[in-house]
Amino acid sequence: MWMQISTRETSSAGFVRRARSERGFTLIELSLVLVIIGVLLTLTVPRLGLLAESRLEAAASKLAATLSYLHEEAALRGRIYRVRFDLDRESWTVDAQAPYADGEIADGFVSTWDPFAEPTQYEDGLDLRFVSTANGRSTVGTTDVYFLPEAGPGGITVRLADDDRAVELELDTVTGYVRTKRVGDTL
Repeated sequence: MWMQISTRETSSAGFVRRARSERGFTLIELSLVLVIIGVLLTLTVPRLGLLAESRLEAAASKLAATLSYLHEEAALRGRIYRVRFDLDRESWTVDAQAPYADGEIADGFVSTWDPFAEPTQYEDGLDLRFVSTANGRSTVGTTDVYFLPEAGPGGITVRLADDDRAVELELDTVTGYVRTKRVGDTL
């Protein structure tokens, strides 16, 4: 019967070899780790600035969808809707006229008619700069924008901004199309 016997080095040279390998990382291993960390930072740091941009774009998209939706709902249901922009509080609300409209804007708006009717308050860093209608441009106070069953005159422009960027929403009241564009932040 044949038997294999394993032998271990017990000489001092074998002990030195084992001790040296257990001490730590080599310079090549450390350099490789630093290169990998550098590549990861190079790829991720430029994208951190996009987080603020995405907040602005998300707020603009939500408002654009709401304006387009209200245009369609007014035509489809024959009802008058109102968006009240509060430029001082950086917020807007949506109301529907109750009872159903007879083509005239009157008192009696309700705000619990639809999920889109939830008041929207912009978070810190996002500003509602102005609302422009056929009646002029407002930068303070409240401005009401009405959506009638038939197309209203002119267009509506709303500017949202953060610390260094601005987005304008332009609603064509005939087609209901909302165009979003980046602009400079001057009023």
